[in-house]
Amino acid sequence: MCSSVTSLAEFKACSGKCKGGGQCGGAPRIWVVAACAGMVALFEKKSGGYLSLLPQAGRPVASSLEGFALHLAAAADDKKFDQLLLVGSANDISWIRHTLPQQASRSVSAEIEYPLVAGWFADASSGQLGSALDNVLAG
Repeated sequence: MCSSVTSLAEFKACSGKCKGGGQCGGAPRIWVVAACAGMVALFEKKSGGYLSLLPQAGRPVASSLEGFALHLAAAADDKKFDQLLLVGSANDISWIRHTLPQQASRSVSAEIEYPLVAGWFADASSGQLGSALDNVLAG
């Protein structure tokens, strides 16, 4: 499988200096949105580089697209993330883009085209999906 990055405009390492001459407030809080065939899982990229599954309404995978959008809107309003990375096939990224609430869509820093396997979402807490995403983000 190959992947292609369609946009990495704001996805770069912190230099320690922020616009205006000030110091950065720390590393950006990055969330990864994994999408496949109408299923969506959220992960947080931890400081050690690994991904941690973020349950939505107590479930590893969103129970509905509306629930996902509400969860992400609330997280954006609470400033729980700084950047969003979208991972999935071109078609999956397209429908995720249309599902994102406006306050979250401004935080998208990259779209990574990579076909994920629906079976990985069936038991997202098993670690297969997280491992696949770790490999995609590392490469």
